[in-house]
Amino acid sequence: MVRTMSLMVRTMSLMVHFVGCNQLTFLIVLTLLFMVPFSVYASVTSTQYRISATKSGDWDGIFIDFRPTGSTGNVNVRINQYGIHSGEQANIEWRLLHTKTGADKRQSIPRDYNGTLTFTDVPSGDYQLIWESKTNNDTEGWYQVTIAAGKVYK
Repeated sequence: MVRTMSLMVRTMSLMVHFVGCNQLTFLIVLTLLFMVPFSVYASVTSTQYRISATKSGDWDGIFIDFRPTGSTGNVNVRINQYGIHSGEQANIEWRLLHTKTGADKRQSIPRDYNGTLTFTDVPSGDYQLIWESKTNNDTEGWYQVTIAAGKVYK
């Protein structure tokens, strides 16, 4: 912070020679606004990832670098899962696994579903979101993750 302030003071002193008083006041105010702290991470909504299973035990997943602004936050998963044959339902277990500690949260959706699943009070950290089919019914669909801060990747 001290180094940043020193650089800013030097820059402003040079500006005095090149800029009129009103412009200098504007530039000082603008520079001070950039000193207001802000989060490095921004709210993130991932791309849609595919769900495709033909037998019980089929699975896939993505990685989440979760950095909520507080000590915990929510991981929201927008899901559209369905059985592709008449009379067959999807049955998927969703698991949010902390990659370092092994702690996990699980939620099952034993039917066709089009909605949002929320994992609440999730601490900051690196996670894997895994879906696993619990049926031999052919299942298709997609999911999309929204978090307050961090990144989501395959």
